Amino acid sequence: MFTKSIDGDTDISRLARKIVKQCKQIPPQWICQVEEALTEIQQRDDFDQEANDFVDPSEVVVSKLDRVLDMLYGDTDDKIAASLEVLSICNEVNNLHIITQHHQLVSALARIYSDQSMYSPELSFNIGKVFLSLSNFEEFHPILIKYQVGSTVMAIIEQETNRCVEVETNQSYRVGNELDNPRTKNRRHSCILHVCLSTLMRLSDNPEVLCKMMKKGLVDTITQTLANDNLPMYPMESALFMLHRASIFGETAEYSSNQDHPLIERLISSLSNTNECIVSSALSILYNLGFCKGCRRKMINSELSLSLTELFDNSIAMSLLYQVSIDPEQRRNIFSPKLLQAISLAVDSNKATIPLQLGAVLINVSKPFALKQYTYFF
Repeated sequence: MFTKSIDGDTDISRLARKIVKQCKQIPPQWICQVEEALTEIQQRDDFDQEANDFVDPSEVVVSKLDRVLDMLYGDTDDKIAASLEVLSICNEVNNLHIITQHHQLVSALARIYSDQSMYSPELSFNIGKVFLSLSNFEEFHPILIKYQVGSTVMAIIEQETNRCVEVETNQSYRVGNELDNPRTKNRRHSCILHVCLSTLMRLSDNPEVLCKMMKKGLVDTITQTLANDNLPMYPMESALFMLHRASIFGETAEYSSNQDHPLIERLISSLSNTNECIVSSALSILYNLGFCKGCRRKMINSELSLSLTELFDNSIAMSLLYQVSIDPEQRRNIFSPKLLQAISLAVDSNKATIPLQLGAVLINVSKPFALKQYTYFF
């Protein structure tokens, strides 16, 4: 009877005195024991109340995702708000697990992502960030592959690259019903490209997935992004990273040696970039492609030697120079007067210890066929 009235605000001492007074069987000297028993009951009731009030965090996330799913079937503003809701919970791995188990939601996101040209760049960016978060963990890759996120990302890269070209060639550009200024547009499209390229980088950790991407035109898609001279550093680095992975396959070299394919020319153009990481990446890709005779011939015809004359302090550049000069019939073309003069200056500045790569280049330069016209430089 007394315990039913106990709650967090109950005066335990007063209640204990009341119990001892009304229960003749309890001696007055036991009042301390009665207070202890009542205190324990009070604490137990508080705990039970807290237990009843406790809500499983995963249930909160599931409830939010159910609400988000309904919003994804609304208008564009609803879709943007829904994508932001999903993105807001992607900072915890447990939440990512819950997202991947919500198949209807993932399917809806993938569908909207593949149709993103119908919606706003903001929506494309938000959903892309959700899939990028999932791609950071290999255990979630199967769900992304199931919903063909990789193929969608490649299509978006091609579309955003074309939009960047439009931005550069037009003073006004329409996004939805509003005109946007060129600088804001280019930054927006570059951010979307960076998210897409980063997602591909993580998915391509699996060699089988990388091979499938290449069969679907990965090299062409990434090469197209290099055509944008104003492409910021981060998407440029990501693009070169993907090309470097693809360049180890013989099929890529054979394909790039085709006269109409612009990859080699665009890589050579990247050598004039002021960022050392981008230059080193471009040189590494060219070096890998240089194992193909057709690619070496194309590099020489594209005046690679003019770019290399400014890169004699780069060991990869020297390895590339040696690589393209191994064909006897091509040496006359690669060792132009300007390049030979650069080699001469490099030798003069390194007479004590000539670097290994430069020494290997000198071996090819010393061949009579190469020096027939240019011996006056040495």
